[in-house]
Amino acid sequence: MQDDPAGAEEAFQAELSLNPNHTLARAELGEVRYRQQRWAEAAELLVDSKTTTPRLLYLLCDTYFRLGKVSSANLTAETVAAYAKDAPTVMEDLIALLNRNGQSELAQRLSLNLKH
Repeated sequence: MQDDPAGAEEAFQAELSLNPNHTLARAELGEVRYRQQRWAEAAELLVDSKTTTPRLLYLLCDTYFRLGKVSSANLTAETVAAYAKDAPTVMEDLIALLNRNGQSELAQRLSLNLKH
C-alpha cells in the first residue's frame, strides 16, 4: 500500500462497491486516508471498520490526537493496549505517542501494565 496508495485505494474502493460493509476494506481505506492526512475521514473509516488490529488502532489514536479529540485518543490508547499485549513495537510507539501529546500519566500507567 505504501508504494502505491492510489492503487490500494482503488482496490479497497472496488471491494467496498461490492460489499459496503467489508470491515477489512474499510479499515485499510482508513489507513490510506491516514497516510493522505485526511484525518476526519481516516477516523470515520477506522471506527466504522470495528478493527481490533493494534497497528490500525494506533493510527486511530494518532488521528484523534491530530483532530484535537484527546479523550477519544485516550480511550483508543486503552483499547490499543488491550489488543497489543503481544505487539511490543506497537506498545512502544503508543507510549511515545502519548508522551508526545502530553498524556504522560496514561503512558506511564500503560507501560506499567505492559510489564506485569
